[in-house]
Amino acid sequence: MGVLILKKIGKMENGVKFIIGNYKRSLFFLLLVTFSFSSKFHSLLIPGLGEYKNDNKNHSLAFFVAESCLWLGLYYTNSSSQWYENDYIAFAQLHGSTSLSSRSNQYYINLSNYDNIYEYNTAMQQQRNPGAVYNVNEFFWDWDNSENQRKYSSFRYNAGLYNKYAKFLAAGLVINRIVSFINMLYLEKFDKTSNLKSQFTIENDHGINLNLSITID
Repeated sequence: MGVLILKKIGKMENGVKFIIGNYKRSLFFLLLVTFSFSSKFHSLLIPGLGEYKNDNKNHSLAFFVAESCLWLGLYYTNSSSQWYENDYIAFAQLHGSTSLSSRSNQYYINLSNYDNIYEYNTAMQQQRNPGAVYNVNEFFWDWDNSENQRKYSSFRYNAGLYNKYAKFLAAGLVINRIVSFINMLYLEKFDKTSNLKSQFTIENDHGINLNLSITID
């Protein structure tokens, strides 16, 4: 048995080394191909790099700053989402008597809507949805009080909110590259920069706007 486990571990390690090796080769190939083309393709890799290589320092600085802010924002929102997720799971275990096993997202949604598993199962039976009924021993929960249930719901809401912000910031990274690429196309063709702008705004806790505008003289 021990020999079999060691063989499996060896295969896993070889697989990981193979994946890492391929990743490094792919990254090297991408960098090599990118820097073999004109400056506009440099901006697809790192927004502002094409402008910098064309001595357009003001535009390059703006793109570099935007890119840095987007990456920092993505790291912060991803981390915050994970923190809140860990918090609401631990909070449910402490005050809702849930098990330590990993559960589906729908299960954690149900914890917000029902005080305990008996209330939930009764509701599912009344709705003629027996397939959604939980096994009491396996999926048990019972909130100690309504206040803690509301706190749990707040943690879960914040986890989802920051996850949504992270997705918009990831889209912002793509848009920043498109903006820089188009700006370089305009610069190479007309020997001047375009009035091309991208804008990222957060509207309280209700959403994020990503806007792209262009004016060509």
